[in-house]
Amino acid sequence: MRQERKDELSHKTSLCIHSQLLISSPGGNVSAGVSGYNFLKGIPAELITCNFGDAYSIAVVLLCAGSKRLCTPHARFLLHGIGIDVTAPTRLDEHSLDEPIKGLRLDRETIASIIVESTGGKKKLQMWKT
Repeated sequence: MRQERKDELSHKTSLCIHSQLLISSPGGNVSAGVSGYNFLKGIPAELITCNFGDAYSIAVVLLCAGSKRLCTPHARFLLHGIGIDVTAPTRLDEHSLDEPIKGLRLDRETIASIIVESTGGKKKLQMWKT
């Protein structure tokens, strides 16, 4: 009887657990999105993500959390540069812009690293000139 219980437990723990996450999102906050990505990657299960509408901005990063990534035939994706919202009236000088710019560059690197890691691509970042 003891061996039967051991075999039963072994069988239960060897079952593969699957989770599915359907995504359709206009995006949002980079920090919250990266935290969500880290949370999803930490789930002890196979995660399948599917873009069934729009995966814009940081939602693309959430989609990358899946070990399998799917999309419907008419799904759309959007990646763009990142920025900071500034409320008026705000005076910005060189010193006060230094830290936010460092943060933007770090966020860009983080997003690029996640996408490269999940797609097997090559990391190549270029500064956009306007």
